[in-house]
Amino acid sequence: MNDKSFKTEDPTSGVYFAQDDYASLLLRFLIIGIDTAVLLAISIIIGLILYPINRELSTLIGHIIAVMIPISYLYLAIYKRTDQSTVGYRVL
Repeated sequence: MNDKSFKTEDPTSGVYFAQDDYASLLLRFLIIGIDTAVLLAISIIIGLILYPINRELSTLIGHIIAVMIPISYLYLAIYKRTDQSTVGYRVL
């Protein structure tokens, strides 16, 4: 394979984005904080739903974690990539 096919003659050519297109570090932390609060609220709701079924704290926490792992993945990995995006991205 020819290595020159992956290189350009002009090192300054390429795709550039405006500086305003990038989110600042503070903005990214705010988005993470909002999405964490949403996931925390969901886990509290799940805990309130599961509490009457199982009142022992250690198994209740285990059940909440078992339910929140796939929900967190769906919310942060899958839902973020859709057109709606997560709450943190929509708010900011």
